[in-house]
Order: sequence, then structure tokens, then C-alpha cells
Amino acid sequence: MPIQLPNLDDRSYRQLVDEMLARVPVHTPEWTQFGEADPGVTLLELFAFLGENLLYRANQIPERNRLKFLQLLNLPLQPATPARALVTVSNARGPLAAETLSAGLVLKAGQTPFQTERGLEVLPLEGQAFFKRPLTHPDAALLGAYRDLFRSYYPERADAPITLYETVALDVNQGMTLAANRLDGVLWIALLRRAGDKTVALADVRAALAGRTLSLGLWPDTRDTTTNSRTLPPGNYLERSEELLLDFHLPAADTSGKLLTLDARVSGDLKRGAAYAEVFLPSKEALVYPGALDPLDPLEAGVGDLPPSLDDTDLAPRLITWLRISPRQSAGSNIRLLWAGVHALPAVQVQAIHGEALGRGSGAPDQTLRLSRTPVVAGSVRLTSTGLDGVAVWQEIDDLYAAPSELVGGESARVFRLDPESGELRFGDGLRGARPAYNCELRANYRICQGASGNVAAHAIKTGAGLPPGYTVDNPVAAWGGSDAEKAADGEKRITGHLRHRDRLVTAEDYRDLTRRTPGIDVARVEVLPAYKPDMGTSAAGDVPGAVTLMVLPKHDGLNAEAPQPDRAFLDAICAWLQPRRLITTELIVTGPRYRDLWLSVGLRPNPDVAFAEAAQRVKDALAAFLSPLPDDASQPDPGLLEDITPGGWPLNTPVIRLQLWAVASRVPGVMLINDLKLALDEPVLKNAEEIACTGLQLPRIVGIDVREGLAADLDVVRRRQQGEQITTPGGGAPLPVPVIPDCCRWR
Repeated sequence: MPIQLPNLDDRSYRQLVDEMLARVPVHTPEWTQFGEADPGVTLLELFAFLGENLLYRANQIPERNRLKFLQLLNLPLQPATPARALVTVSNARGPLAAETLSAGLVLKAGQTPFQTERGLEVLPLEGQAFFKRPLTHPDAALLGAYRDLFRSYYPERADAPITLYETVALDVNQGMTLAANRLDGVLWIALLRRAGDKTVALADVRAALAGRTLSLGLWPDTRDTTTNSRTLPPGNYLERSEELLLDFHLPAADTSGKLLTLDARVSGDLKRGAAYAEVFLPSKEALVYPGALDPLDPLEAGVGDLPPSLDDTDLAPRLITWLRISPRQSAGSNIRLLWAGVHALPAVQVQAIHGEALGRGSGAPDQTLRLSRTPVVAGSVRLTSTGLDGVAVWQEIDDLYAAPSELVGGESARVFRLDPESGELRFGDGLRGARPAYNCELRANYRICQGASGNVAAHAIKTGAGLPPGYTVDNPVAAWGGSDAEKAADGEKRITGHLRHRDRLVTAEDYRDLTRRTPGIDVARVEVLPAYKPDMGTSAAGDVPGAVTLMVLPKHDGLNAEAPQPDRAFLDAICAWLQPRRLITTELIVTGPRYRDLWLSVGLRPNPDVAFAEAAQRVKDALAAFLSPLPDDASQPDPGLLEDITPGGWPLNTPVIRLQLWAVASRVPGVMLINDLKLALDEPVLKNAEEIACTGLQLPRIVGIDVREGLAADLDVVRRRQQGEQITTPGGGAPLPVPVIPDCCRWR
């Protein structure tokens, strides 16, 4: 790490003298003579001379001395963390055979390297995810016609309610809900013959796939508000939520509707992040979908557990079979999937350094060595020494003072302490940790990362030097989790708080300060509610002794920047960080906010010299900033108007008042007059409200806003225009999905 000379104070001798003379009338107004012969002026000049010398010396304090001071206080800087990515590999033009790729494959997004964490068997196929989406506005006559037609096919189920659906490809921007105990909450993966294998028979493809292992990747929306909380009970560690168990099926070759269960091995938890599945495919005879041998009637395709109809004329001839993914009924949870695909595997943004020569040991105490590449991934250093006694392995340790003596410790004394940012390795003095022997050769294997710059956008990872010819690579979703190392200036800001709480959670300020220090994440807001549990039905803190609830918000949320929600990994990181620091008798709940969705309609008159579109946008921005849950430095572009109202984000237990919003909109530059403002809570029927309460962990969130010239529009009209209404299926029992025949109609 380069040494930087901080400029703490650049005032010169003359500036110091002039500043002290200017202060004289304030403190001693009776002193009126400032001649050079005055004894007081002489003393001021003497102090200025001494002060200039002290400032000069202070300005020469190098960065490493500041870092050493932080280490003496046991305040090491937080290291950089590598980004993670979900990547897919495909074989578009290779032979009709499976190819196995080993772990550690190097991929690149431009000049940013990634490394795969597991092996992958690439099969000669392609995959695309589909699901059955119910029609939201079916015409009554159309629904009646299909109901009558269905009864003619299934007279035994004449009274069953039906739902019309269309087959839709899974879109990362929209997603679908994978749900247990819900109408067709399953995902269908169409296994397709490769586009370049037009002359290859489907039977030959099925023969090449039989008995092979198919790798799948699943990417959820981890901001699931129904499970958005983590709990640390008194004396226990982090409670793990019940893992969502998945079942994988193939439909039977006939039209019986039976399902063939496949063996699979799933890693990861969809409630917390990406999941990967290895599905073991059956024989070629079982890799046949209903309708391949005996074509189905268009109305019969997709009914019940039958796979959906594939309307795409380019994909339909390439269909090998359908893979059905569903949650087990015992899971009882809803997971929103944003992406699913084949040939997926995890990757991490690291670059491996092998066998770097660090020099030779001197046998002296407190030896130091330095790695040539930084920042180093914490825990990745593998250090060996080669000397007269052979090869010895050294282990990383957090504190050398906890290491045993080299006389009695043996191998356990061969330890070192790593500074990930500078790459410095420090060894013991013999009494606490062993000393590298004289003339022994030291070599290191380690990994480096690029921190936050490794969070590359979706589809940025495109190349891989070790890929076979004809293979392509992609990342369908953006990389996540990378963070830069903490700077010395940021570490120095923590000194006061550290000396106050000593890394222990006692007061509300301790909880707030330590939560913001959680490594690897950016925390924008922390609210501490002592003696409060969200599930107790109370809205005020102080009702549940022994419980502490933390409401946390991330600085960045790629899906909803104005109303961020922590995901499972974010909450888990905070819980793991706070667990060893809390009182053993304290029950800790870490959660996100419970947003109350609001609809707003504003009618205004702009100034004559301001275009309406500009004034309307200013009103929307002002209302969004006023109701923002984030502090003004994180979300509000112009806090000048609102800095005295919501500088730290919308306060908890504060109602949203219509007249207050009216006042905010009225003060927007370019607005002459607010004619009307309507406010309503998002409910089945929107009701104009003067005030909307926010209690407990509730915060307001604008889900729809309309600004027009003149009078404000009716809120129901605004909602219908912006999002439409959801239709509910009448009748009892589980609705039965019935496909809309594309050749007959296409309802939008």
C-alpha cells in the first residue's frame, strides 16, 4: 500500500500570528496595543513558531503509522470482500456429447477475473424457463365458452373452478412465484435441442442425455417481505429458517398426468440467495414429454400437472422434454424466482497467485514479509517454509498474542497475522508465535480481489481462456457482494465509538454503531427498538423486556432504490457480526421495514414560466424525498427544503398527513398553486384519507403517484391506469389451469 502524507493543517507562521491577533479583541478587549515591542505580541509569535513546528511534524505522519495506531487499539480495518456471480456455460457447436469442466475455471468480465467454485457437466442441450400466467382480465363470454368446452372434456369435474392461462417465458424483471399450496406455483424448464443441431434427431439427443447430470441455477428475489427477519434467541446462535425443499419431476410419456420423480442434489438456500441443483436424468425412454408420441388436443395441453403448451414455432420442434420444479408442500413458503437456467454454477471474483517467493527467514523475532499483490482475500493465504527441517505449513491467526510459544507449541505456534489491505505478514517473537528459521525459504499461495468493482453488470462475463472451442459463458444476473477495504480515515472515525462500547452491545448507541460496522455490507440506516418484538402485536418499544429489535436498511437496492429492503444475506451478515458481542440474555431480532403502500394524486397550477412536465417531476421528487426511508445523504438529491423535517429518513411511528404533503408540494419551485391532493392506503378499495398511521416497523412507500394540471384525478382511476386490477377466481376448491389456445385467441 503506498504511503500517503496527510495534510492535517497547512497554516504558516504568519497565518497563525494573524489568527491569534484577530482573537485578542474577543477575549481581552482591554488589550489595544499590538506593536512589535509589546510583550504579549512576543509571546504570540513564540507560540506561533512552536505551533508551526508541531504542525509540520504532524503533517509528516505516514499512513502506516495511522494504521499501526488503529491496530494498537484492536481496530483493524475491514478488508475487501470479493464479489460473487452466477454464470452459465453452454456448448453451442460442439459434438453431441457431455463435456466435464473442472472447478477453478478462469472467466473474465473485461479485465476483471472470476473463478468458478465447482465443476460442471455441460450437456448438448439448451434450456428456457416458462410458467403458466393466469389471465388478469378474461372476457366473461370467453371464460364461459372455455368453461363449457372444459366440461365437455372433463364431465367428472364439471363444477371445478377454472383459470385461463398463457405460457410465458420467465423474465428477470418480472419473475414468478414458486409457491407451495397454491395454484400451479411451479416452474417448467423446456429442455431443447441446440439451435445448431437441426439435422440431429431428438431420439439421438435423448440417448446422449440419458443417465447424465443436468446442472440448474435458480436466482430468487431475496427481499421476500414475508420472511424478512432474522432472530438471535437468548444464548443461541442464528436461527436458520426452514430450507425450501424442491422436487424435480418429468411428466410421463403418456397423457395420464403422472409425474416421474428425479433424484437431485441441491446446494444453497433460495430464501437467502442463489441455489444450484444437480438433477440426475433417467433413461432415454423416460425423456419423452406428453404429446411427443401422441399429439394432444390443444385444450388438453397444460391442464393440471401436464406441461404447458409451447407456442413458439421455433422452439416447439426442438423440445426434448419438460422439467418440472416445485416446492414441497411441507415448505409452506412462497419464493419469487427472477431467473432459472441450465448449466449454471457459482463463481467468485478472485485471482489466484501461486508459489510467490517472499524471501528467506532471518530467525529474528517479529519478522515481517509483504505479498506483492493486494488487496488479499482474508483467509486465503497458504504459507509454507522450506528449510533444514523440511517443509512446514503456517496458519493465519487474528491475534499473535494468543499464539503459543515455539518451544512448547510445535506446529500450532507456526502462525502469522495478515493485513489484507497492505499484504503484510507479521510473525511472532518466539514467546508468542514461532519465528521463521534462519535462511528458510518462504512461499505463499493466496487470492486477491477487486472489491466493489467486481460487482459487474449482468451479461458482463463473456470470456474464459480455459473454455473448449465453441463454448460460451454468460452471467444472467449482476454480480453481488463485493466491497472495498475500509480506509484509514474511516477507521479513525470509529475510535470514539470503540472506546465507548469496547466491542460490546449494551446501549442503543452500541447497537447502532456496531451494526453500521458490519463487514462486507453498506448499512444506510439503523433503528434500535429496545424491549420490542414485531410479532407481539405491540407498536411501542418497552413492552417486551429482554428483546431488542433492529430495523436496518441497505444503502443500495438494485430492484427498488427508493424503498430498499434488506435481503437474507444482508440480515445474516448482521446477525453473525452481532452474535458474539451481545449479552447472552438478550433476544435480538434483525429485520427490515414493513412498508405501507400509498397512492397519491396531485392537481396543480404551474408558474407561467415553467413547463408543466418540469413542475410535475419536481413535485414527484419532493414528495418521494419527503417520504423517503433513507437518510438525506443516501437518497435525497436536494435536502434543502426537507432537512429540518426528515434528515434521517421518515421517522418510525410517524403518521403520513395529507395536509403536510400538500405543504411540501406547495413549496416546490415552479408551482404556483396546489389545487388538490388525494392520499390513500393501497387496499382493494382506495379510500381518500386525511392521515395514514405508521406504527411499529412501518414506513410509507409511494407505489403510485399522478400529477396533472387542474384537479387531482380519482385514485381508483390512477391505479387502474398504472397497474390494473387482479381478478379472483370464483367458486370453491383449487382452480384448475386451462390454457388459452393461441390459434383461437390471444387475450392481452
